[in-house]
Amino acid sequence: MTAVKKKLTEREKKELDKFDEKFGIRHWDKLGIPMRMSDFIEKFEDIEYRRIDEYKGAFFTVSTVWLGMDHGHGDNESPVIFESMVFCFGEGIECWRYRTMEKAKEGHAKLVKLFAWRVDIFLVQFIRSLGNIFYRG
Repeated sequence: MTAVKKKLTEREKKELDKFDEKFGIRHWDKLGIPMRMSDFIEKFEDIEYRRIDEYKGAFFTVSTVWLGMDHGHGDNESPVIFESMVFCFGEGIECWRYRTMEKAKEGHAKLVKLFAWRVDIFLVQFIRSLGNIFYRG
């Protein structure tokens, strides 16, 4: 099912812009350039804009996305606006966050390799344990 994208009205944009004026800019585009909340909302609705990369394996998925809001929790550095999550059978088991798209892409590739390696080790150990159970030579 495709989500219906709602275009903000000019009135809604003005109301959101008041928030920015009161509290300051709190959203950034993929390049780390500050953006108004109204622009953020429209970009966040676009899954293709949000998705940086996605890997779907047999046992795990790695999803890397643009968050748009700073998840650095006030560390006074450049904003943390990207995130990679590893899911195993739908359960989030690992989370890495980044400040730049370049680092997000690098981190995504590292997570795919890391979890492919972990799955290989798990499968080898599992097969060995089955051998120990069924073969008692």
